Amino acid sequence: FPLLWRGNVEVDPLFVDVASGDYHLRPTSACIDRGVTDDAPTVDIDGTPRDNNPDLGAYESGQPRPDDVYHVSVYGNDTSDGDAAAPFATLQQGLDAATDGDTVHVHEGTYTGPGNVNLTFHGKAVVLQSTGGADSTIIDCQDSTQTRGFLFERDETPATVVDGFTIQNGNHTQGGGIYLNGSSGHYPAPTIRRCIITRNTATSQGGGIYTGNAFNQGNLHLEQTTLVANTAPRGGGLCALSSQPLLDGCRLLDNIASQGGGAALYGDGASPQLRNCLIAGNQADEDANPSVGAIHLQGTLGALQLTNT
Repeated sequence: FPLLWRGNVEVDPLFVDVASGDYHLRPTSACIDRGVTDDAPTVDIDGTPRDNNPDLGAYESGQPRPDDVYHVSVYGNDTSDGDAAAPFATLQQGLDAATDGDTVHVHEGTYTGPGNVNLTFHGKAVVLQSTGGADSTIIDCQDSTQTRGFLFERDETPATVVDGFTIQNGNHTQGGGIYLNGSSGHYPAPTIRRCIITRNTATSQGGGIYTGNAFNQGNLHLEQTTLVANTAPRGGGLCALSSQPLLDGCRLLDNIASQGGGAALYGDGASPQLRNCLIAGNQADEDANPSVGAIHLQGTLGALQLTNT
């Protein structure tokens, strides 16, 4: 018979106590209200009635879907429920608990180490928002090899939002701070808003951000964000391959690369748009050919649109 792959949850289900064999769901589990009624039993393993929005798993929680706001704090605990009184400790735990339409509030502090770097939204339309702004809410990759702030490789839309963070000291092959890449039918197009992306390094492309292979189907939205003092051989601040990034109200400052200190834009069909942006103080290797400090263009570009920039 045909298999129907729908409604799957690819995150920690947040069981009450796996070690003790308690597989009931915690209140903030992403499995609550995520099941379907098609051919499903009317009661769970305990005999508790299933409702019209059943939970995934053997046990029905008997409670509604979790509130749409989760909290993360450097003083939190990942075994908590993620509410304002008992926040999670890591950003990834907040993202894993959230479902489409939810918001994760991140309180002021510096977030480092596992669970706070190489972050992924799993394709969900979730808003990750700091409560204190980029100056006081920092994701520090600590210059660890193959470590960056965020990774987007699924079908994130502009409703997937990172808002109000400093992302610093990333060190990766492509996209030292943030990496987007379209592949196998997935075309990420998240929104990065009011962030500071600084002192990140890529050994190949995109010291601050790399976005590639969108083929006009998924494109980065960068708003009111500063890319400063990032480095890479190509595209110190930003490298965009075959994609159409939109930069609105952004600043590309003091980034360094062999080609395209501020940005490197190349590949077939690339049509980047820059509106109300400031590009200043970026540097390229004077011995490189070509050597362009601000924006390096290469390939069959669709069109580069500059408005008030």
